[in-house]
Amino acid sequence: MIATTCRACGTELEDPAARYCSWCGADVPSDEPEEISPESEHTHRQHAADPLRYATLGAFVLGALAVGALTVVTVSALTRTDVNQPTSAPTTTVTSAVTESTHASETINPAVTQTITIPFPRLGGVGRYHQDGVVAMFGIAGDHCGTREGMIGASGTIRNESPAGQTFDYIIEVDLIRVWTRARIGHLEATVTGLAPGASADWSVEIPSTRVSAIDCEVTDVTLTPID
Repeated sequence: MIATTCRACGTELEDPAARYCSWCGADVPSDEPEEISPESEHTHRQHAADPLRYATLGAFVLGALAVGALTVVTVSALTRTDVNQPTSAPTTTVTSAVTESTHASETINPAVTQTITIPFPRLGGVGRYHQDGVVAMFGIAGDHCGTREGMIGASGTIRNESPAGQTFDYIIEVDLIRVWTRARIGHLEATVTGLAPGASADWSVEIPSTRVSAIDCEVTDVTLTPID
C-alpha cells in the first residue's frame, strides 16, 4: 500500500511516490518489501543460527564439566579413608612350642626287647635304624682292610648309642671280596659283648693267607642282642 500522508507531520503528500516529505523533509517509508541480496540473507541466517550453536556448545561444555566433577567425587569417595572408622587390629599367629613329657623318650625310642639285625649299616658316624617297631642306634667304622703278617681281614670300632640306655652284645658280619674278580674270599664274624651305652670297643676279623691280595671289606650285617 502506498502512503498518501507524511507520518511525521501529517501533511498530505503531493506525490504519492515521493520518498521525502516536501513540508518537513522526513523520509516516507515504502511499503514494498526490501530486496535482500543472497549474501545478506546468508549472513542473516548465520547470525540467527549462532545463538543455537553457542547454546549447544555451552550445554556440551557444561555436561563435560559435570561428568568430570562427578568422576572426581566418585573416585574421592572410593579412595577416601574415614579416619573416625575403627580399623581392625593386625592378626598375629602365635605358635607355642610343644613340651615333651619326661617319658616321651620311652615312646619315641622304645627299648629293644629282642635280638634284631641291621643289614648293611652305614660306616662312619652314628646311624639310627628302625627295625620291627624299635630304634637301634650305634656307630661303626673300619680302619683296616687287607693283608697283614700272613693274615687277611678287616678291623674297626663300634660304639653303643642306645637312646634307651641299654647294653648290647654285637655280632659284626664282614665279607672279604677280591677287587678284580669280585669273588668272595670269606664271610667272617666279629663279636663284641656287654657294650654299655656310650662305650666303644674294637672289632676285627681275619683268616690266614699265603699271598697278598687286593680285597674289599664289606660289613653286611650288625646283630644286636639286649642284655638288660
